[in-house]
Amino acid sequence: MPEEALLQDTPEVEIGGRKYKLRRLRTEDVFAVSRMVTRALSNAGLNLMALGDLVGGFRVIAGLLTDDLADWYASLLGVKPSEFREMPPEAAPTVLEALERHPDYRAFLTNVYRHLELLGSVLVRPLT
Repeated sequence: MPEEALLQDTPEVEIGGRKYKLRRLRTEDVFAVSRMVTRALSNAGLNLMALGDLVGGFRVIAGLLTDDLADWYASLLGVKPSEFREMPPEAAPTVLEALERHPDYRAFLTNVYRHLELLGSVLVRPLT
């Protein structure tokens, strides 16, 4: 992750009159989103190359995995998944918009994609 991204503050959102600050993105998020991507692609009969660009690809995946995303968005806000599900309807798009402004976002998606690509090549490579 670029050093300047580490110095930037994470986005703050207001949902239902309450302010929340998104936490920093971590390695566990790479695993969580990799699981979501793999599940969504499998369910849709697609492969990783079908996603195209990273941001657009994430938007496609987001539409396929509402339950998983609700849990992940709750984690990003520091609330329980049940609390997130009770928030007003604007909560999900508000978090996604804030995530796209997050200083770690581009590097995070690059690493999710890289992880999936390497994992896929390792899994299909014959053992020697």
